[in-house]
Amino acid sequence: TFVGHATVMLTTPLARVLTDPYLGDFFLGLRRAEAACLHPTDAADVNLILISHAHRDRLDPASLRRLRGRAAVLVPPRCAPLVGGLGFGRVVELAPGQSFEFADVEVTAVAARHEGARGLLDPAWRGACGYIVRSAGANVYFAGGTAYFSGFEEIGRRLHPDVALLPVAGYEPPALREGNMSPLDAVQAFSDLGAKLLVPVG
Repeated sequence: TFVGHATVMLTTPLARVLTDPYLGDFFLGLRRAEAACLHPTDAADVNLILISHAHRDRLDPASLRRLRGRAAVLVPPRCAPLVGGLGFGRVVELAPGQSFEFADVEVTAVAARHEGARGLLDPAWRGACGYIVRSAGANVYFAGGTAYFSGFEEIGRRLHPDVALLPVAGYEPPALREGNMSPLDAVQAFSDLGAKLLVPVG
């Protein structure tokens, strides 16, 4: 279910998985065009959260506080301290190639081409990754924030995603494509992945 921006809810019999939750109405003083479409009842059922990188529209403490409780949170390397004090039962750092099993899903972190720092004043190196979510014979690939790169072909060859949630945002001027994908980049990535369904996200 598309919630808004890069936030998607994946539902299995035993899990409610939420990607990069951003539930606020404003970002950097700008009102979002459409409110996040997540009913409070569904938000209360979320038990696994995937964070792709530490940018403020992907790792938003205010949004995460609305989801805290029994949920587990998966983050890229060196991002756990940003989430550790928010009240979650478990925070796990996953580097590309590492996997995590939860209820009836298995999540594998994969590489991304994106700068993962918290902001311009953040001196720390922080990772960025995408995730393959496997459940009941279906594989969903959430790319997170990424530019087009050769890794899509390897992800497709090794992990065989059925559904590809690919970001299309921030691609002009052309220099922004160092960390983001244009619509044509997303189509090429979809072809490289060999997935069956493409869902563009923010």
